[in-house]
Amino acid sequence: MKYLSLIAFAIVITASPIVAKNNKKNTAKRVAQIKTDIEFLASDKLEGRRTGSMGEKIAAQYIADRMKAIGITPLWKENYLQTYKVVTGKQLSDNTILAIFTDTLGTKQFVPMPFSGNGQMSELVLPKVNEQGSFALVPISTVTKKLLSSPHDEALAEYEKKTTELIENGAKGIIYYNDIDAEHDYAFDPKAKSSQSFSQIVVFVNYEAVQKYIQPKLKADWIDFYGNIQIEDNIREGRNVGGFIDNGSPTTVIIGAHFDHLGYGEDHNSLFAGKEPQIHNGADDNASGVAAMLTLAEMLKTKPFKNNNYMLLSFSGEELGLYGSKKFTEMNSELLEKANYMVNIDMLGRYDETKKSITVGGVGTSPSFVPIIEKSKPFFTPKYDSAGIGPSDHTSFYMKNIPVLFFFTGLHSDYHKPSDDADKINFVGEEKLVSYIYKLIGELNKKDKLAFTKTREKKMDGVGFKVTLGIMPDYTFSGNGVRADGITDGKVGSKAGMKAGDIITQLGDYKILDMQSYMVALSKFKKGDATKVKVLRAKEELEMNVVFE
Repeated sequence: MKYLSLIAFAIVITASPIVAKNNKKNTAKRVAQIKTDIEFLASDKLEGRRTGSMGEKIAAQYIADRMKAIGITPLWKENYLQTYKVVTGKQLSDNTILAIFTDTLGTKQFVPMPFSGNGQMSELVLPKVNEQGSFALVPISTVTKKLLSSPHDEALAEYEKKTTELIENGAKGIIYYNDIDAEHDYAFDPKAKSSQSFSQIVVFVNYEAVQKYIQPKLKADWIDFYGNIQIEDNIREGRNVGGFIDNGSPTTVIIGAHFDHLGYGEDHNSLFAGKEPQIHNGADDNASGVAAMLTLAEMLKTKPFKNNNYMLLSFSGEELGLYGSKKFTEMNSELLEKANYMVNIDMLGRYDETKKSITVGGVGTSPSFVPIIEKSKPFFTPKYDSAGIGPSDHTSFYMKNIPVLFFFTGLHSDYHKPSDDADKINFVGEEKLVSYIYKLIGELNKKDKLAFTKTREKKMDGVGFKVTLGIMPDYTFSGNGVRADGITDGKVGSKAGMKAGDIITQLGDYKILDMQSYMVALSKFKKGDATKVKVLRAKEELEMNVVFE
């Protein structure tokens, strides 16, 4: 036995340099592949991977091809891709025009109001007298004094009120014109919502066009207007990418990372202050997360921890408000029946070797997480966040009662700017983090299905305010009002009888059209105030009493 032990020891000593050499070779290979993935996804060719764009389609196909090359089974029969449609607001159709006599205005010179009806107009408008049954030509200086001092969203409510008054008095349609200054101009807002909609056409002509085309004609007997107004839903097609490693297990671990980014900043979610649009390549946000997910896929495929199956996902629509992951959970409920836990990787590319700190979110969603993280002895200092709700795709899975972990190396000065490029990624640091996540998955593989626990929920519906209803808003909801995706037990909304799926339409005296008007309404209340909340549940309008705590 002693002799055999000496032989075994000699074999270990001899093999150790070989193992070390192979490990070093595998590490270098992973670093190189992470670099390749990020540089492709964050290249100018993909033009920022904006949801619905050609760049997003190219990125999705690249991820699908990588999964196929790794040997991962397509998640949907023989398809790695699943498309979905979302309404992200309103847009003007290409044939929307307004002409004054023979001069055609561009959409920067005029804009249909958000509550305008669609249709054609061909009108001889009387500038001096607005006769009943004709179009009203209204200078904004005569609307209300309140309008002139109001912020943009409150001004819209004033225009809505004035429009109601004019139409009730017989106006066939309305042309508001800015006779004050360019600061009171209007631009088309795809997210603007109104508590009313009219069948009549209502347009706003901006200051420059007024000076050029309307002001000189005000002394004429009539002004000839021609228009074709078409406001339509802005429907975009996004796509999610999915693959599956089937180990025949009753439980499945989900590993996800969103792949979309901001394009040229067209959705107004850029922090870039420059005037000329630039490509937002999103190397860290979130080409880095996709590269990490693909690397983990390869590691799990090569040396699987077989107590779980593995679902590999990449979402688009995250930058618009978690659209892709939310659509995934809605469209694939049967795939989530075996879900054990979900790992979300968003921005893993800026690991700071000096600070050695990264955020690990969602640790409170299962009692198993923190003990195993500590047991696995991370080489970094974890900054724990217990909440299951956060600003990334793990939120969508937490809302389905699935434990979640969220890995994030932190914000930086290039966040949501064109300067988030691949040359700033710490590829070696990212590989270290991926290897740690793989090790952590291995430790979790030794346990049975994880228990799920609800966590404290941040005031997502009332950040910075004194009160909250205790709801998780559905940021993908495109109708009027604010839809509650979840209700926090024991909070104000729950005590009042609100349920997930309720659409809040009024809070006290304040009509709720969207998140902005909801936040304004919340700001009017303080702890101890009692009021009523109106909600739509299915097609029934309900009124509930609330007392803010």
